Amino acid sequence: MAKPLGQRLYDVKKALQEIEKELAAGGMEQEDLEDFKGVIDHVRLSVWALMTAGWSDEYQGLDSPRTKQVIARFRLHRGEDICRNALSDIEAGVIPADSPDLGQFYTTLQETAAVIARVTGGEDVG
Repeated sequence: MAKPLGQRLYDVKKALQEIEKELAAGGMEQEDLEDFKGVIDHVRLSVWALMTAGWSDEYQGLDSPRTKQVIARFRLHRGEDICRNALSDIEAGVIPADSPDLGQFYTTLQETAAVIARVTGGEDVG
């Protein structure tokens, strides 16, 4: 029999705290860190999809078209938040103009804007 949900959540929280300590000590390889991020993203998206579906029959697993739409909308909202925070960081000088990441971020924004323009027929979507 599975542990009660509260116990499993406690176990997950404890494991995450241990990983956080390991990260702070610099004891994690880049590949492991990317795997960790992927797992956290998967859990976050799954929970968000469940919450959005209202724990109803609407939730049909992560591969269902409806869930994929919900997750895509969530990504758009998160993307907007991230862009706004990055904009604030850039304007405040937290991210310097010579940051190697800034060029890739700019390229990704341009590519995203071009695709949005293409799929909307160049209409203003704002």
